[in-house]
Amino acid sequence: FNLNMTEEIEAALMNLPDTATLLKEPKHLEALVPLLFPSLCIKGQMGFFTAPFSYSFLFLTPTLKDLFTNDNWLINIDSKNISDQTALKDSFFDVTSLILNRLYNENINIDYEETIQVKHAETGLTKYYKIISKFDFVEVKTSSPIKKLTKKQIHEILNNWQNTSLTEKYIPIKNFSFEGFVIGNAVDVTKREILSALESLMVTNESNIDYNEGLLYLQQLTRSFLEMPEIEFGSTYIQETAWQNSTDWTLLRRFDSNLLFPALSNKDCAYGKVIATKQAVIIGDLNQVKNLSQLELELREKKYRSLLLIPLFDELGNVLGIMEIGSPLPYRFNQMTVLSLKGFTELYSLGMNSFVKEIDNQVRLTMQQQFTSIHPSVEWKFKEAATIFYWTKTSGKTQSTLPPIIFKDVYPLYGQADIVSSSQLRNKYVTADLIDNLKRVNELMEVCKKQIQFHLLDVYWKRTSTYLNKLIKGEFVSKDETQIIG
Repeated sequence: FNLNMTEEIEAALMNLPDTATLLKEPKHLEALVPLLFPSLCIKGQMGFFTAPFSYSFLFLTPTLKDLFTNDNWLINIDSKNISDQTALKDSFFDVTSLILNRLYNENINIDYEETIQVKHAETGLTKYYKIISKFDFVEVKTSSPIKKLTKKQIHEILNNWQNTSLTEKYIPIKNFSFEGFVIGNAVDVTKREILSALESLMVTNESNIDYNEGLLYLQQLTRSFLEMPEIEFGSTYIQETAWQNSTDWTLLRRFDSNLLFPALSNKDCAYGKVIATKQAVIIGDLNQVKNLSQLELELREKKYRSLLLIPLFDELGNVLGIMEIGSPLPYRFNQMTVLSLKGFTELYSLGMNSFVKEIDNQVRLTMQQQFTSIHPSVEWKFKEAATIFYWTKTSGKTQSTLPPIIFKDVYPLYGQADIVSSSQLRNKYVTADLIDNLKRVNELMEVCKKQIQFHLLDVYWKRTSTYLNKLIKGEFVSKDETQIIG
Protein backbone atom coordinates (compact mmCIF):
# COMPACT_ATOMS: atom_id res chain seq x y z
CA PHE A 1 0.00 0.00 0.00
CA ASN A 2 1.22 3.50 -0.75
CA LEU A 3 0.53 6.50 1.46
CA ASN A 4 -2.00 8.05 -0.93
CA MET A 5 -4.06 4.86 -0.97
CA THR A 6 -4.00 4.70 2.84
CA GLU A 7 -5.16 8.31 3.09
CA GLU A 8 -7.97 7.60 0.62
CA ILE A 9 -9.18 4.58 2.59
CA GLU A 10 -8.94 6.49 5.89
CA ALA A 11 -10.93 9.38 4.42
CA ALA A 12 -13.54 6.96 3.12
CA LEU A 13 -13.83 5.37 6.57
CA MET A 14 -14.32 8.75 8.27
CA ASN A 15 -17.07 9.64 5.81
CA LEU A 16 -19.06 6.47 6.33
CA PRO A 17 -22.45 7.43 7.78
CA ASP A 18 -22.76 4.47 10.15
CA THR A 19 -21.35 1.13 11.25
CA ALA A 20 -23.71 -0.82 9.00
CA THR A 21 -22.10 0.74 5.94
CA LEU A 22 -18.66 -0.23 7.19
CA LEU A 23 -19.77 -3.81 7.76
CA LYS A 24 -20.76 -4.03 4.09
CA GLU A 25 -17.22 -3.09 3.09
CA PRO A 26 -14.97 -4.71 5.77
CA LYS A 27 -12.08 -4.86 3.31
CA HIS A 28 -11.39 -1.17 3.95
CA LEU A 29 -10.75 -1.78 7.63
CA GLU A 30 -8.87 -5.02 7.01
CA ALA A 31 -6.57 -3.13 4.63
CA LEU A 32 -5.77 -0.53 7.27
CA VAL A 33 -5.08 -2.90 10.16
CA PRO A 34 -1.55 -3.99 9.04
CA LEU A 35 -0.57 -0.35 8.55
CA LEU A 36 -2.08 1.19 11.70
CA PHE A 37 -1.73 -1.74 14.12
CA PRO A 38 0.95 -4.11 12.80
CA SER A 39 1.15 -5.94 16.15
CA LEU A 40 -2.33 -7.37 15.50
CA CYS A 41 -1.00 -9.11 12.42
CA ILE A 42 1.49 -11.23 14.35
CA LYS A 43 0.52 -14.88 14.08
CA GLY A 44 -1.57 -16.03 17.02
CA GLN A 45 -2.64 -12.55 18.14
CA MET A 46 -6.22 -12.28 19.36
CA GLY A 47 -7.44 -8.76 18.61
CA PHE A 48 -10.57 -7.00 17.44
CA PHE A 49 -12.28 -3.73 16.53
CA THR A 50 -15.81 -2.80 17.52
CA ALA A 51 -17.98 0.27 17.39
CA PRO A 52 -18.15 2.07 20.78
CA PHE A 53 -20.30 0.17 23.30
CA SER A 54 -21.26 -2.45 20.75
CA TYR A 55 -20.84 -6.23 20.65
CA SER A 56 -20.75 -6.23 16.83
CA PHE A 57 -17.19 -6.84 15.68
CA LEU A 58 -15.87 -4.76 12.80
CA PHE A 59 -12.68 -6.80 12.61
CA LEU A 60 -11.34 -9.99 14.20
CA THR A 61 -7.87 -11.44 13.89
CA PRO A 62 -7.90 -14.97 12.41
CA THR A 63 -7.10 -16.65 15.77
CA LEU A 64 -9.87 -14.84 17.64
CA LYS A 65 -12.32 -15.40 14.78
CA ASP A 66 -11.58 -19.12 14.92
CA LEU A 67 -12.25 -19.16 18.67
CA PHE A 68 -15.64 -17.43 18.29
CA THR A 69 -16.79 -19.35 15.23
CA ASN A 70 -15.36 -22.82 15.88
CA ASP A 71 -18.13 -25.17 17.02
CA ASN A 72 -15.64 -27.10 19.18
CA TRP A 73 -15.29 -24.17 21.60
CA LEU A 74 -18.30 -23.44 23.81
CA ILE A 75 -18.31 -19.95 25.33
CA ASN A 76 -19.62 -19.72 28.86
CA ILE A 77 -20.57 -16.32 30.32
CA ASP A 78 -21.58 -15.97 33.95
CA SER A 79 -25.34 -15.42 34.14
CA LYS A 80 -24.73 -12.66 36.69
CA ASN A 81 -22.97 -10.63 34.01
CA ILE A 82 -25.66 -10.95 31.34
CA SER A 83 -28.81 -10.13 33.26
CA ASP A 84 -30.63 -7.16 31.74
CA GLN A 85 -30.31 -4.94 34.81
CA THR A 86 -26.64 -5.73 35.48
CA ALA A 87 -25.60 -5.26 31.84
CA LEU A 88 -27.57 -2.02 31.60
CA LYS A 89 -26.04 -0.50 34.73
CA ASP A 90 -22.49 -1.57 33.85
CA SER A 91 -22.82 -0.13 30.33
CA PHE A 92 -24.37 3.06 31.70
CA PHE A 93 -21.47 3.51 34.10
CA ASP A 94 -18.92 2.96 31.30
CA VAL A 95 -20.63 5.59 29.13
CA THR A 96 -20.84 8.07 32.01
CA SER A 97 -17.18 7.57 32.95
CA LEU A 98 -16.05 8.17 29.36
CA ILE A 99 -18.08 11.40 29.18
CA LEU A 100 -16.69 12.64 32.51
CA ASN A 101 -13.11 11.85 31.47
CA ARG A 102 -13.31 13.44 28.03
CA LEU A 103 -15.55 16.46 28.64
CA TYR A 104 -15.15 17.21 32.36
CA ASN A 105 -11.41 16.48 32.67
CA GLU A 106 -11.94 13.75 35.24
CA ASN A 107 -9.46 10.91 35.58
CA ILE A 108 -11.65 7.93 36.40
CA ASN A 109 -9.60 4.76 36.18
CA ILE A 110 -11.94 2.36 34.45
CA ASP A 111 -10.88 -1.11 33.32
CA TYR A 112 -12.88 -2.14 30.29
CA GLU A 113 -12.21 -5.80 30.94
CA GLU A 114 -14.23 -8.98 31.07
CA THR A 115 -13.12 -12.58 31.52
CA ILE A 116 -14.81 -15.28 29.46
CA GLN A 117 -14.58 -19.04 29.83
CA VAL A 118 -14.45 -21.37 26.85
CA LYS A 119 -14.67 -25.15 26.98
CA HIS A 120 -13.63 -27.55 24.26
CA ALA A 121 -16.55 -29.79 23.37
CA GLU A 122 -14.42 -32.85 22.62
CA THR A 123 -11.55 -32.72 25.12
CA GLY A 124 -13.35 -30.90 27.95
CA LEU A 125 -10.37 -28.56 28.40
CA THR A 126 -11.29 -25.17 29.79
CA LYS A 127 -9.57 -21.91 28.89
CA TYR A 128 -10.04 -18.39 30.20
CA TYR A 129 -9.50 -15.17 28.25
CA LYS A 130 -9.49 -11.63 29.54
CA ILE A 131 -11.07 -9.29 26.99
CA ILE A 132 -9.43 -5.86 27.25
CA SER A 133 -10.93 -2.90 25.37
CA LYS A 134 -9.24 0.45 24.70
CA PHE A 135 -11.27 3.59 23.99
CA ASP A 136 -8.30 5.72 22.86
CA PHE A 137 -9.81 6.11 19.39
CA VAL A 138 -13.28 7.10 20.54
CA GLU A 139 -14.43 10.73 20.43
CA VAL A 140 -17.38 12.01 22.47
CA LYS A 141 -19.76 14.32 20.57
CA THR A 142 -22.55 16.47 21.98
CA SER A 143 -25.78 17.60 20.35
CA SER A 144 -26.18 20.52 22.78
CA PRO A 145 -23.97 22.50 25.17
CA ILE A 146 -22.90 20.36 28.11
CA LYS A 147 -24.03 21.24 31.60
CA LYS A 148 -21.47 22.68 33.97
CA LEU A 149 -20.96 20.38 36.93
CA THR A 150 -19.36 21.14 40.26
CA LYS A 151 -16.95 18.78 41.99
CA LYS A 152 -19.69 18.05 44.49
CA GLN A 153 -22.12 17.03 41.75
CA ILE A 154 -19.53 14.82 40.05
CA HIS A 155 -18.77 13.21 43.41
CA GLU A 156 -22.49 12.61 43.89
CA ILE A 157 -22.71 10.90 40.49
CA LEU A 158 -19.75 8.62 41.17
CA ASN A 159 -20.88 7.85 44.69
CA ASN A 160 -24.30 6.76 43.41
CA TRP A 161 -23.31 5.33 40.05
CA GLN A 162 -26.05 2.67 40.12
CA ASN A 163 -28.68 5.41 40.35
CA THR A 164 -29.22 5.99 36.63
CA SER A 165 -31.95 8.57 37.25
CA LEU A 166 -29.56 10.75 39.23
CA THR A 167 -26.90 10.50 36.50
CA GLU A 168 -29.43 11.39 33.79
CA LYS A 169 -30.34 14.47 35.79
CA TYR A 170 -26.82 15.85 35.39
CA ILE A 171 -25.66 14.07 32.22
CA PRO A 172 -28.50 13.34 29.77
CA ILE A 173 -27.02 10.43 27.81
CA LYS A 174 -29.28 11.09 24.80
CA ASN A 175 -27.37 14.34 24.18
CA PHE A 176 -24.12 12.48 23.53
CA SER A 177 -22.84 10.29 20.73
CA PHE A 178 -19.59 8.40 20.20
CA GLU A 179 -17.49 8.31 17.06
CA GLY A 180 -14.52 6.15 16.25
CA PHE A 181 -13.76 2.57 17.15
CA VAL A 182 -12.69 0.46 20.10
CA ILE A 183 -9.59 -1.67 19.77
CA GLY A 184 -9.14 -4.68 22.00
CA ASN A 185 -7.44 -7.97 22.50
CA ALA A 186 -8.00 -11.25 24.31
CA VAL A 187 -5.30 -12.40 26.74
CA ASP A 188 -5.02 -16.04 27.83
CA VAL A 189 -5.33 -16.05 31.65
CA THR A 190 -6.13 -19.75 32.00
CA LYS A 191 -3.37 -20.59 34.47
CA ARG A 192 -4.16 -17.58 36.66
CA GLU A 193 -7.87 -18.40 36.79
CA ILE A 194 -7.24 -22.07 37.52
CA LEU A 195 -4.87 -21.20 40.38
CA SER A 196 -7.55 -18.85 41.73
CA ALA A 197 -10.14 -21.65 41.57
CA LEU A 198 -7.72 -24.04 43.27
CA GLU A 199 -7.05 -21.49 46.01
CA SER A 200 -10.79 -21.19 46.66
CA LEU A 201 -11.00 -24.95 46.99
CA MET A 202 -7.85 -25.54 49.01
CA VAL A 203 -7.26 -22.45 51.12
CA THR A 204 -10.32 -20.27 51.53
CA ASN A 205 -12.93 -23.07 51.50
CA GLU A 206 -15.14 -20.89 49.27
CA SER A 207 -15.91 -23.67 46.83
CA ASN A 208 -19.15 -25.67 46.96
CA ILE A 209 -17.45 -28.82 45.67
CA ASP A 210 -18.07 -31.76 48.02
CA TYR A 211 -15.77 -34.70 48.68
CA ASN A 212 -17.25 -37.00 46.03
CA GLU A 213 -17.00 -34.36 43.29
CA GLY A 214 -13.64 -33.02 44.40
CA LEU A 215 -11.47 -35.56 42.61
CA LEU A 216 -13.14 -35.02 39.23
CA TYR A 217 -12.97 -31.25 39.71
CA LEU A 218 -9.25 -31.34 40.55
CA GLN A 219 -8.60 -33.65 37.62
CA GLN A 220 -10.33 -31.24 35.25
CA LEU A 221 -8.34 -28.31 36.68
CA THR A 222 -5.09 -30.24 36.19
CA ARG A 223 -5.96 -31.22 32.64
CA SER A 224 -6.80 -27.65 31.68
CA PHE A 225 -3.76 -26.24 33.49
CA LEU A 226 -1.37 -28.53 31.61
CA GLU A 227 -3.50 -28.66 28.43
CA MET A 228 -3.38 -32.46 28.56
CA PRO A 229 -6.92 -33.83 28.17
CA GLU A 230 -6.01 -37.50 28.66
CA ILE A 231 -4.19 -37.32 32.02
CA GLU A 232 -5.64 -38.55 35.29
CA PHE A 233 -5.07 -37.00 38.71
CA GLY A 234 -4.50 -38.81 41.99
CA SER A 235 -3.44 -37.98 45.52
CA THR A 236 -2.00 -40.22 48.22
CA TYR A 237 -1.67 -39.39 51.92
CA ILE A 238 1.31 -41.43 53.14
CA GLN A 239 0.71 -41.41 56.91
CA GLU A 240 -1.24 -44.34 58.36
CA THR A 241 -4.68 -43.22 59.57
CA ALA A 242 -8.02 -44.84 60.34
CA TRP A 243 -9.77 -42.97 57.49
CA GLN A 244 -7.17 -43.77 54.85
CA ASN A 245 -8.65 -47.16 53.92
CA SER A 246 -11.87 -45.45 52.80
CA THR A 247 -10.22 -43.04 50.36
CA ASP A 248 -10.36 -43.49 46.61
CA TRP A 249 -8.39 -40.47 45.43
CA THR A 250 -5.26 -42.43 44.57
CA LEU A 251 -4.33 -43.00 40.95
CA LEU A 252 -5.44 -46.62 41.42
CA ARG A 253 -8.78 -45.23 42.68
CA ARG A 254 -8.48 -47.35 45.82
CA PHE A 255 -6.21 -47.33 48.85
CA ASP A 256 -4.16 -50.47 49.39
CA SER A 257 -1.66 -50.35 52.23
CA ASN A 258 -0.13 -53.63 51.04
CA LEU A 259 0.85 -51.88 47.80
CA LEU A 260 1.63 -48.35 49.03
CA PHE A 261 3.85 -48.82 52.07
CA PRO A 262 6.24 -51.37 50.51
CA ALA A 263 6.57 -49.01 47.51
CA LEU A 264 7.34 -46.04 49.77
CA SER A 265 10.10 -47.98 51.54
CA ASN A 266 11.70 -49.20 48.30
CA LYS A 267 14.25 -46.58 47.22
CA ASP A 268 14.69 -48.25 43.82
CA CYS A 269 11.13 -47.59 42.68
CA ALA A 270 9.50 -44.25 41.82
CA TYR A 271 7.42 -43.89 45.01
CA GLY A 272 10.39 -44.70 47.21
CA LYS A 273 12.58 -42.18 45.37
CA VAL A 274 10.04 -39.42 46.07
CA ILE A 275 10.30 -40.11 49.82
CA ALA A 276 14.09 -40.53 49.80
CA THR A 277 14.92 -37.46 47.67
CA LYS A 278 11.90 -35.24 48.48
CA GLN A 279 11.84 -34.35 44.79
CA ALA A 280 9.51 -35.03 41.89
CA VAL A 281 10.06 -38.29 40.03
CA ILE A 282 9.16 -38.85 36.38
CA ILE A 283 8.78 -42.19 34.62
CA GLY A 284 8.78 -41.68 30.87
CA ASP A 285 7.41 -45.11 29.99
CA LEU A 286 6.35 -47.71 32.55
CA ASN A 287 6.70 -50.39 29.86
CA GLN A 288 10.43 -49.69 29.63
CA VAL A 289 11.31 -49.70 33.37
CA LYS A 290 12.50 -52.89 35.06
CA ASN A 291 12.59 -52.02 38.79
CA LEU A 292 8.89 -51.46 39.33
CA SER A 293 7.12 -51.94 42.64
CA GLN A 294 3.90 -53.92 42.80
CA LEU A 295 2.01 -50.62 42.98
CA GLU A 296 3.65 -49.38 39.78
CA LEU A 297 2.97 -52.73 38.09
CA GLU A 298 -0.70 -52.27 38.93
CA LEU A 299 -0.62 -48.79 37.39
CA ARG A 300 0.91 -50.29 34.26
CA GLU A 301 -1.91 -52.82 34.19
CA LYS A 302 -4.33 -49.86 34.16
CA LYS A 303 -2.64 -48.79 30.88
CA TYR A 304 -0.65 -45.89 32.29
CA ARG A 305 2.60 -45.25 30.40
CA SER A 306 3.83 -41.92 31.81
CA LEU A 307 3.89 -41.23 35.55
CA LEU A 308 4.62 -37.99 37.42
CA LEU A 309 4.94 -38.09 41.22
CA ILE A 310 5.35 -34.80 43.14
CA PRO A 311 5.93 -34.70 46.92
CA LEU A 312 3.58 -32.64 49.09
CA PHE A 313 5.03 -31.19 52.28
CA ASP A 314 3.74 -30.29 55.73
CA GLU A 315 4.66 -27.10 57.58
CA LEU A 316 7.88 -28.69 58.88
CA GLY A 317 9.08 -29.76 55.44
CA ASN A 318 8.26 -33.44 55.87
CA VAL A 319 6.62 -35.35 53.03
CA LEU A 320 2.90 -35.47 53.81
CA GLY A 321 1.61 -37.00 50.60
CA ILE A 322 2.22 -37.47 46.91
CA MET A 323 0.45 -35.90 43.94
CA GLU A 324 0.09 -38.48 41.19
CA ILE A 325 -0.48 -37.69 37.52
CA GLY A 326 -0.68 -40.48 34.98
CA SER A 327 -1.04 -40.61 31.21
CA PRO A 328 -1.66 -43.44 28.75
CA LEU A 329 0.85 -41.73 26.45
CA PRO A 330 4.59 -42.36 26.89
CA TYR A 331 7.08 -39.56 27.66
CA ARG A 332 4.30 -37.10 28.45
CA PHE A 333 6.00 -35.32 31.37
CA ASN A 334 9.36 -33.62 31.86
CA GLN A 335 11.02 -31.18 34.26
CA MET A 336 9.31 -28.27 32.52
CA THR A 337 5.99 -29.86 33.52
CA VAL A 338 7.15 -29.98 37.14
CA LEU A 339 8.25 -26.35 36.99
CA SER A 340 4.94 -25.19 35.50
CA LEU A 341 3.08 -27.01 38.30
CA LYS A 342 5.03 -25.30 41.11
CA GLY A 343 2.24 -22.88 42.11
CA PHE A 344 -0.40 -25.57 41.62
CA THR A 345 1.49 -28.01 43.84
CA GLU A 346 2.10 -25.45 46.60
CA LEU A 347 -1.61 -24.65 46.80
CA TYR A 348 -2.51 -28.33 46.86
CA SER A 349 -0.02 -28.91 49.69
CA LEU A 350 -1.70 -26.15 51.69
CA GLY A 351 -5.04 -27.79 51.00
CA MET A 352 -3.85 -31.21 52.17
CA ASN A 353 -2.42 -29.69 55.37
CA SER A 354 -5.71 -27.90 56.07
CA PHE A 355 -7.64 -31.07 55.29
CA VAL A 356 -5.63 -33.18 57.74
CA LYS A 357 -5.90 -30.53 60.48
CA GLU A 358 -9.65 -30.25 59.97
CA ILE A 359 -10.08 -34.01 60.31
CA ASP A 360 -8.01 -33.99 63.51
CA ASN A 361 -10.05 -31.11 64.98
CA GLN A 362 -13.35 -32.75 64.08
CA VAL A 363 -12.23 -36.09 65.51
CA ARG A 364 -11.32 -34.43 68.81
CA LEU A 365 -14.69 -32.66 68.87
CA THR A 366 -16.45 -35.96 68.17
CA MET A 367 -14.59 -37.62 71.04
CA GLN A 368 -15.56 -34.82 73.43
CA GLN A 369 -19.19 -35.04 72.37
CA GLN A 370 -19.52 -38.83 72.36
CA PHE A 371 -17.29 -40.06 75.19
CA THR A 372 -16.63 -39.34 78.83
CA SER A 373 -13.10 -39.06 80.25
CA ILE A 374 -10.82 -41.53 78.46
CA HIS A 375 -7.72 -43.10 79.95
CA PRO A 376 -4.60 -42.28 77.88
CA SER A 377 -3.71 -45.98 77.51
CA VAL A 378 -6.83 -46.69 75.44
CA GLU A 379 -7.36 -43.27 73.85
CA TRP A 380 -6.09 -44.61 70.51
CA LYS A 381 -9.02 -47.02 70.27
CA PHE A 382 -11.60 -44.29 70.84
CA LYS A 383 -9.81 -41.96 68.43
CA GLU A 384 -9.87 -44.66 65.77
CA ALA A 385 -13.63 -45.16 66.23
CA ALA A 386 -14.30 -41.40 66.19
CA THR A 387 -12.18 -41.01 63.04
CA ILE A 388 -14.08 -43.73 61.17
CA PHE A 389 -17.39 -42.23 62.32
CA TYR A 390 -16.49 -38.71 61.16
CA TRP A 391 -14.96 -39.84 57.87
CA THR A 392 -17.86 -42.04 56.80
CA LYS A 393 -20.27 -39.22 57.59
CA THR A 394 -18.22 -36.63 55.68
CA SER A 395 -17.57 -38.79 52.62
CA GLY A 396 -21.26 -39.61 52.19
CA LYS A 397 -21.14 -43.22 53.31
CA THR A 398 -24.22 -44.82 54.90
CA GLN A 399 -22.80 -45.40 58.38
CA SER A 400 -23.90 -42.66 60.77
CA THR A 401 -23.40 -44.24 64.21
CA LEU A 402 -20.26 -44.84 66.18
CA PRO A 403 -18.85 -48.35 65.92
CA PRO A 404 -18.76 -50.23 69.25
CA ILE A 405 -15.58 -49.94 71.30
CA ILE A 406 -14.45 -53.52 71.81
CA PHE A 407 -11.17 -54.83 73.21
CA LYS A 408 -10.94 -58.50 72.34
CA ASP A 409 -9.20 -60.89 74.74
CA VAL A 410 -8.47 -58.11 77.24
CA TYR A 411 -8.96 -58.77 80.96
CA PRO A 412 -8.50 -55.59 83.00
CA LEU A 413 -7.01 -55.77 86.47
CA TYR A 414 -9.10 -52.73 87.27
CA GLY A 415 -12.39 -51.81 85.62
CA GLN A 416 -14.82 -48.97 85.72
CA ALA A 417 -18.49 -49.38 84.82
CA ASP A 418 -20.28 -46.89 82.62
CA ILE A 419 -23.98 -46.73 81.82
CA VAL A 420 -24.57 -47.01 78.04
CA SER A 421 -25.39 -43.62 76.49
CA SER A 422 -25.36 -41.91 79.89
CA SER A 423 -22.99 -39.20 78.61
CA GLN A 424 -25.19 -38.50 75.60
CA LEU A 425 -28.34 -38.28 77.70
CA ARG A 426 -26.64 -36.06 80.26
CA ASN A 427 -25.28 -33.75 77.57
CA LYS A 428 -28.72 -33.56 75.96
CA TYR A 429 -30.50 -32.42 79.11
CA VAL A 430 -27.67 -30.18 80.31
CA THR A 431 -27.70 -28.49 76.88
CA ALA A 432 -31.47 -27.96 77.03
CA ASP A 433 -31.18 -26.51 80.55
CA LEU A 434 -28.34 -24.19 79.58
CA ILE A 435 -30.20 -22.97 76.46
CA ASP A 436 -33.27 -22.17 78.57
CA ASN A 437 -31.27 -20.28 81.18
CA LEU A 438 -29.17 -18.36 78.65
CA LYS A 439 -32.29 -17.24 76.78
CA ARG A 440 -33.73 -15.95 80.05
CA VAL A 441 -30.49 -14.15 80.92
CA ASN A 442 -30.38 -12.54 77.46
CA GLU A 443 -33.97 -11.35 77.74
CA LEU A 444 -33.22 -9.83 81.13
CA MET A 445 -30.12 -8.04 79.84
CA GLU A 446 -32.03 -6.68 76.83
CA VAL A 447 -34.58 -5.13 79.20
CA CYS A 448 -31.79 -3.66 81.33
CA LYS A 449 -30.03 -2.23 78.25
CA LYS A 450 -33.16 -0.24 77.44
CA GLN A 451 -33.30 1.20 80.94
CA ILE A 452 -29.64 2.01 81.70
CA GLN A 453 -26.41 2.67 79.82
CA PHE A 454 -23.78 0.24 81.08
CA HIS A 455 -21.14 -1.01 78.63
CA LEU A 456 -20.55 -4.31 80.44
CA LEU A 457 -24.12 -5.32 79.61
CA ASP A 458 -23.17 -5.43 75.90
CA VAL A 459 -20.09 -7.48 76.70
CA TYR A 460 -22.01 -10.06 78.72
CA TRP A 461 -24.88 -10.09 76.20
CA LYS A 462 -22.48 -10.94 73.36
CA ARG A 463 -20.78 -13.61 75.46
CA THR A 464 -24.05 -15.32 76.38
CA SER A 465 -25.25 -15.05 72.76
CA THR A 466 -22.09 -16.80 71.55
CA TYR A 467 -22.58 -19.65 74.00
CA LEU A 468 -26.27 -19.83 73.12
CA ASN A 469 -25.63 -20.10 69.36
CA LYS A 470 -23.02 -22.78 69.97
CA LEU A 471 -25.40 -24.83 72.10
CA ILE A 472 -28.26 -24.49 69.60
CA LYS A 473 -25.98 -25.78 66.81
CA GLY A 474 -25.30 -28.90 68.91
CA GLU A 475 -21.63 -28.13 69.49
CA PHE A 476 -21.81 -28.69 73.26
CA VAL A 477 -18.80 -30.30 74.91
CA SER A 478 -18.42 -31.13 78.57
CA LYS A 479 -16.04 -28.24 79.34
CA ASP A 480 -18.62 -25.72 78.06
CA GLU A 481 -20.78 -26.37 81.11
CA THR A 482 -18.02 -25.23 83.47
CA GLN A 483 -17.21 -22.15 81.35
CA ILE A 484 -20.86 -21.03 81.11
CA ILE A 485 -21.68 -21.55 84.80
CA GLY A 486 -18.38 -20.01 85.86
